[in-house]
Amino acid sequence: MSDYSIPVFIEGLKKIYYPDKVVLSDIDLTVVEGETIGILGNNGAGKTTLLRIISTLLLASNGIIEIFGLNPSLDAFKIKQLIGYLPERFSFYPYYTVADILNFFSMLHQQERVDQEDLRERVIRLLDIEPFLNVHIKSLSKGMLHKVGLGVALIHNPPLLILDEPTSGLDPLARIQVRKFLLDLTDDFDKTVLISSHILEDVEAVCDRVFILEAGKMLHQPLWISELKHKFAELRRLEIKAPYLTEIAKDFIDVDEILYVNTSARGIELYGKERYVSNIYKQFKDSINTDSNIISHLISLEDIYFLNHAKIEWMDFLS
Repeated sequence: MSDYSIPVFIEGLKKIYYPDKVVLSDIDLTVVEGETIGILGNNGAGKTTLLRIISTLLLASNGIIEIFGLNPSLDAFKIKQLIGYLPERFSFYPYYTVADILNFFSMLHQQERVDQEDLRERVIRLLDIEPFLNVHIKSLSKGMLHKVGLGVALIHNPPLLILDEPTSGLDPLARIQVRKFLLDLTDDFDKTVLISSHILEDVEAVCDRVFILEAGKMLHQPLWISELKHKFAELRRLEIKAPYLTEIAKDFIDVDEILYVNTSARGIELYGKERYVSNIYKQFKDSINTDSNIISHLISLEDIYFLNHAKIEWMDFLS
């Protein structure tokens, strides 16, 4: 293909670890300039392996992969200048200050086309880390260390940013700050971003498209989150917290307007079309003790992921 305007082009990608462990199989992915793609999947699904291949840290076993039209097996050095990679687990020299780290990586990526001093100030301002510039790495909180990692990934102004679990293990405030930073990226830095994450709320907030990996295979081509929200606008998730009603759950199983029913010791949870769910809500509202025990939810990305995991054919249901 060799299209320099396409940040990521993958076709028929396969990764096999010796002798016969297939980690990724038949991956097709095209990422266009300026979009943010979310990669979802359980532990062991192949998310990190895929990101490492795109980052040139691993080589694919088969298939075509091009990063800005470049071949990772031939042009790894050039590609490294075009990407910023933040791994899930990372560390820096503990007795370096934040300023030392940023200066060190800035020098590593020194290029005439970039005003490094100006770029460094933009990164510091965007991440709001100026008060910590003289703090040693060993003294930083996990959230602040993540910010420094993001700064390192951005310090050479790469057009493609690859983030593996960027909000994993952060406290709620740090997650909000990192999420805001990711939303600001396209405005301030005009980046194409690939994000792997288990935190679906964050993916839903910052990504344009999303796809799911399962056992090394893509369940479908990347889906537009805006399109998913539109499709799921007619669907609701209803929680009825009343254990004594679980016996009636079987009445919903074969109803055309109900996509999924689950019972537990707490009560009933079901997914169905909005109009039908509203009728169920009205039917049971008067017999439930409090409003908090019967709740109708809009469908979130977390719900969509769960339905995929439960092998529910929601695409056919919504068509």
